[in-house]
Amino acid sequence: MSGLSITPYFSFARVKLVSQNVHLQGEGGGTLIHLAPDDRYRPLCHECGRPGTVHSTGLRRILRDLSFGPAQTFLDVQYRRVWCAACGRAVVEQLDFADTSRRITHRWPATSTNCARS
Repeated sequence: MSGLSITPYFSFARVKLVSQNVHLQGEGGGTLIHLAPDDRYRPLCHECGRPGTVHSTGLRRILRDLSFGPAQTFLDVQYRRVWCAACGRAVVEQLDFADTSRRITHRWPATSTNCARS
């Protein structure tokens, strides 16, 4: 078993890396990283940022992340719906690495902008 790990590249809070799939066919191929909620943390409301209680699980979204060399990287993220007592409704949990309404991580546009300036 190899001692190599991709976990340091995906040190996102409140989620854990579950598995990865690498596809090398075609132009550069791609990688799909599966992330699941880390049950050690209470989910946060994306509206007010306060801790809430898990309302439901199983919501999934595919997010575009930084490429590794020629291979595109996508994150298969499992979200939880959170009941927020302060907001009085169920919302999708807040994750530090992506907005709830966007399908890309925060580091994707930041890196793209920096490359364009170079």
